[in-house]
Formats: sequence, structure tokens, C-alpha cells
Amino acid sequence: MQGTFFFITLLIPLYQGAFLKRQKRELLANPPEETCSPLKNHVSFSSVKVSIGTPPQAFQLVADTGSNDLIVVDCTCRDCPRDWGSCFTGPKRSTSFDMTVYKNGNTSRTANFARKEQQGPLAMVISFGSGQVAAEIASDEVRVGSTHSYMKNGLLLLVDHSLNLPGPFEGILGLGRPQPKEDGKYVEMTSARGVAVPGFFEAARVQRFSMCFNRMEDGVLGVHTPQQPTMLKSVGKVHWGLDFRGITVGKNLAIKAAFCDASQKPAGMETVCGLIPDSGTTLITGPTSMLITLFEEICQNWPRCRAAHEELKKEVKEMPEMRLEGLSLLGRPKSEAAPDEIIRIMNKIRDIMEKADKASAAYPTGPPREQVSSGPMMSDTLQLLLESCASWIEGVDLNDEMPKLTFHVAGANGVETDLVLPPRTYVLSEQSVDGRKVCIPAFSPNEMKTTLNGDVWIMGTPLFYEYTAHYDRGLGNQEASMAFTPNADEACGQCKDDVIVKKSSLITSSARRTGFEGLQFLTQKPVMRNLTNLESI
Repeated sequence: MQGTFFFITLLIPLYQGAFLKRQKRELLANPPEETCSPLKNHVSFSSVKVSIGTPPQAFQLVADTGSNDLIVVDCTCRDCPRDWGSCFTGPKRSTSFDMTVYKNGNTSRTANFARKEQQGPLAMVISFGSGQVAAEIASDEVRVGSTHSYMKNGLLLLVDHSLNLPGPFEGILGLGRPQPKEDGKYVEMTSARGVAVPGFFEAARVQRFSMCFNRMEDGVLGVHTPQQPTMLKSVGKVHWGLDFRGITVGKNLAIKAAFCDASQKPAGMETVCGLIPDSGTTLITGPTSMLITLFEEICQNWPRCRAAHEELKKEVKEMPEMRLEGLSLLGRPKSEAAPDEIIRIMNKIRDIMEKADKASAAYPTGPPREQVSSGPMMSDTLQLLLESCASWIEGVDLNDEMPKLTFHVAGANGVETDLVLPPRTYVLSEQSVDGRKVCIPAFSPNEMKTTLNGDVWIMGTPLFYEYTAHYDRGLGNQEASMAFTPNADEACGQCKDDVIVKKSSLITSSARRTGFEGLQFLTQKPVMRNLTNLESI
């Protein structure tokens, strides 16, 4: 799921282009009725039931707007872990299964795979952030809810891998932006032939869809959804992308964090920063320096953090160790124990929390910035305070305790919108290596920069808990575009008998929860994404 970013050099006959144009005209004249499928909540990602073959074999595939390929684990994969779940059997069980076999005696190598066969199916290597997979190209019937299509050369069978990925994982339903296939490189393992590999929604002639996650229930994948009145044209060339124009911490929208200022865009660039809304990524990722700035702003606007920071400045004498280790709390694997210096500082925070609560009243609006610019970093204090949240979070509603975050974005057409994340969405809980419940910011450092769109942020699952993301793949004169509607008190609703049913009680019970019960509990390692295209998002 991490960063399925590969490109294929295709040899597409001219008649295929005419066929696709005819499909577009027919779809515009006769739009299908709206349907849906439930999205199973795994916290770190959501999956959708996908049936493949005749008779159908059912799988839970990751619903991933960051890629555009349909991948299922094949039962011939010997190195695939058993805890991944079900695997697909094509030739022996599906009467509609087909795979073209080519004769070839060449050996093709990649970083992790090498094969030599006299004959075999067309295959490719797909790069992920956590490794690579080898996939063979096949054809078969595929159904998602009531939407179905025969995937001619569009079913990718995972037959080998070098992924470091815990289960469950049965494959990926790519819902990414349609890509001009000729822009990239096609990696072949057994053939020198080119082939078009369509995504499921392309094959099923789906123009518009939507995604939304529920905290306490299954989410909803809407298919053939209505057109939204205001759309943001997708930025970049490869992914669903937005023009990212900074973040406001707190209520004063006139004050933005000191990064991604659109007025500072260099000549020749499309955007100063880019943002990818990605349902297949668990956290929100961005450059380390920008995350430090954001964490400083959050602490500055959170009275408890300001007070704790003042106490730490008095108590902590040796700050170099804390500066070096502070941000590592964010990216440190759960299997690693915290460094002794960090544990000492965390214990100190617990000792001074009572003082901090009393001191917070002394800073109702926060001290001037110059008063906190020296000494320990406020970004360190924020992470340490969250790590020790068990000492203060009981009975606390984080939405009242911490500031909200407003992400300012725009489309390539200039349409602007704000995406607001409350604290209960951008803070998660998990179990530490020593068995304690801790809180963590739903952010992770990831250095990604493109030539046309600058520094890249990825907005993962937190976005889809607060908004229904609407995607238009583009037909006729409509270009690929997005829209976002707040979930408010109705959340996503539920998918019942292929119909989206709104039900306000889905989140009202969660909205009343405080303390740890009000937070999403992370039970698996977060799914991350990396970019390999350095020109554009």
C-alpha cells in the first residue's frame, strides 16, 4: 500500500482510443444509479469486499486512492505470510479466468526479483514504500457491490514480494487518479510486449465515487455518486493532488504556520507545496522541519502544553539530548523502547503536571513568542506531553482541550477550501512497548519534494473521518477533480442494500466519549507511502 507509484509504457491501438471516447459519450447520456459498498475499518486503513472470478472468490482489499491497480494475493505466492488472509485461485476455480502466456528465454532483474522462463505470463514489478511485489497480469470478472466488470489484462496477481507488512492484507483496490500511461516505464519480467493495465473504475466505467470513514462503524464507498456543485481540479500529473497553502492552528484563520505560503511560489512551479488525499496512508506526513514548526504552533496554542513547557525549561538542564531525540518519538517503531533520556524527561513531565495545570491559568492567551524561542523546543514538549497523556486525559475531551487544525488547499482551477481537523482526529492512542496506553500525534516525517509541486504532504485516514471525499475521474469536458463535504453529525451513514443510509447516531455516541475512549486506537504499524516521481505529484 505504501507508494504504489510505477509507470507503464503502453502500446495502445488507435481503435482503443475511439472505443473509450464512445464509452464516455454513452456514460454522459445515461448516468448509472448511485450504489455503495461498506468500508471495513482497520483503523490504519479501510478495506472493501471485492469478488473475483466465476464462481466469485471474496477478498477484503485495501481501498486505496493513492494507486490505480487491482492487486490480489495469488495462492502460488510461497513467501506470503499466512496471517495476510485469503488468496486467489484462478485456473483451478474460476471459469472466467484467463492469462496470456508468452514465450521468452530472457532473464529480467530488479532490485529484489529475477526470473528466467521459456514461457510464462506477462508480469511486472511494482514498487511500494515497504518493498516490492511481483505481479502477473491476468483477466477475470471482478465485482465491488453491484458494480462489476471483466478486467481484461487488469487483474494483477501478487506472486512474490519483499514487503514488511503485517496482516491482514489480501490485496489492493486502486482508486487513484487516471494516469497518462505513456509517461512512465513498464517493468517486464517475462515478456517484451506492452499491455494496457486498466484500473477497476476505468474498466467498470465509473466516473464519480466518494469515500468516507466512520469511527465506530464501517465506512462507505459510494459509486456513481452525484456531481458536487464546487470541484477542485486535481493538481499535478500522477495522483489526486491539491495546492497546499499552509495550516492555521486554532481559531484565528488569518495566522498560518510559517510554511507553504502561496505568495512565495518560485517561478516555474505549479504550487509551492502539494497535498495528496490518500485513503491508503494511515497518518499525515510532511517534511520534518515543517512538522516541527506545526508542533511548536500547537503547543503554543494549548495552555497545558505552554505551562508544561515553562516547567520543563526550569527543570531540564541538558537539552541537546532532548533536541536530538524529541522528534524521534513520532517515528520510533513500537518495538523500540524509548531512550533513557526520554524516559527521564517523561517522568519529569508526570511530576510537574500538577504544577502545569496551576500554571496554565497564568497564560490565558499565551506568552509572547520571543519568550519561548530559547531553551527546549516546544515541539519536543508537545510529543512528550502526549506520550504521558495517561496522567491527565481521563475525563478530558481533546476537542475542548487542544486547538483545531485548518489545512488551506486549492485546486488547479483556483477554487479554494479549508479542511478542518479537530484534535480527536489528529491525535491517536496506542500501546507502548512497556504496556502503557499513550497518545501520539497522527503525523509522521517524510521528506518528499517534487519539481513542479514543491514539498509534498500526504493527508491519510484522518481526512476521511472528518470529510466525505468526492472524486470525479473526468469524462467529456470534465477534468479529474475533487470535493470535500464535512460529515457533521451524520457521519458517512451506512451502506445498506447498495444504498447509503444516513444515521446521526453513528457518531453522536462517539462524540460524547472522553479520554482514551474518544481516540482511535492504533493496533497495527501505520501504513506509509513514498513517492518515486520527483517531477509532479
